[in-house]
Amino acid sequence: MPSRPTRSKSLPCSMTTSRRYSLLVPRFDRTGPCNVAVDIGREAKRRGYSVRMLALSGGNTRDDLDEFDEVRLWRWRDMFSLRGVLHTHCLRPDLIGGLVALMGRCQVVTTLHNYFLIDLGFDHRRWQVAISWQLWRRAVAAMDHAVCISHAMHRYYRDKIPGATLSTAYNFRAPPEPAGEAPRADMAARFTPWLDEQRRRGRRVLAFVGGIHRRKNVLGLMAALATREDVAVVFCGDGNQIEELRAGIARHGCDERMLVLGAIARPDLVLAEVDALVLPSFAEGMPLVVLEAARLDKPALMSNIAVHREMAELGLGTTFDHRRFSNLDQALGTVTPEGSRQGAVRRIWDAEFTPEVGFARYEHLLGTSSTLCPEQGRAP
Repeated sequence: MPSRPTRSKSLPCSMTTSRRYSLLVPRFDRTGPCNVAVDIGREAKRRGYSVRMLALSGGNTRDDLDEFDEVRLWRWRDMFSLRGVLHTHCLRPDLIGGLVALMGRCQVVTTLHNYFLIDLGFDHRRWQVAISWQLWRRAVAAMDHAVCISHAMHRYYRDKIPGATLSTAYNFRAPPEPAGEAPRADMAARFTPWLDEQRRRGRRVLAFVGGIHRRKNVLGLMAALATREDVAVVFCGDGNQIEELRAGIARHGCDERMLVLGAIARPDLVLAEVDALVLPSFAEGMPLVVLEAARLDKPALMSNIAVHREMAELGLGTTFDHRRFSNLDQALGTVTPEGSRQGAVRRIWDAEFTPEVGFARYEHLLGTSSTLCPEQGRAP
């Protein structure tokens, strides 16, 4: 992909040269990247931008997009008509963003949600990953900014995409609207009686929230905790290993202290009641569920991967050996009954992961873009 055009130095070094902000996602769903895009859009709207939410595919499963100025599918003529900021999320939107960047009509930024080669390697053949990588890295290098969501990710892509203008800005999570009667009734029927029984028996209660598939290492977690009579776990999520998870729980005789809720509308209702989040993943970008737990002052027990070590250093929890589970006892020892931390974890969320703090990083980044201000040069 050829290099992007250079914009005139006479342009003001400010994102406010246009108050139009468009976000492009694969589809309107409840996946992490779309949740991030919606939170960014909401905060941009709150700050006075005209916000357009665009998706490449149909099948809208969200009911919380009415506040935006425009919500619709992408049109190919948008490549020529968009102005202001175009913010892309995920592979297909990024490929389009790379083409838009070459035209130089708007400022293009992408948020990098995962470690591309590792992430695609779980679900695709090597030749598919190789072709996608060659196309995607060229698209990202053409953009005005590629935002890594952790310092660990920045180090990863600094070596792999040397031509990209990389920056770092943590994801953030907006507090959800109060839960309605339906999700509360669901929790009262399926979760609360089980939780009460675990409390009666004096067990520490953990929650897993996410996809039930190989990348999340849920079966390994279940097997590691199968003999721990002092620990209970609730699994919230769906995926291609959910039936295998249920069968494994039954085989180990853990039905009484391991509960599989499946996909639920409001996992925050579960997180608010447990002692800690547990996340044994083999790979993650920056898990939003850790931020959701922090907002509720709940620590996270996380697999020993780079991004989790970074989050543990911030004070959001601790890590453990997710392959052999050899130091799981030590990690569990940091969990106090009913998550009593006197607000320590919540204070970190307040300082680093609120919408106000998170979007301010983007606004500063885009307002000092090297393509709007060539004299500032590219990121190292």
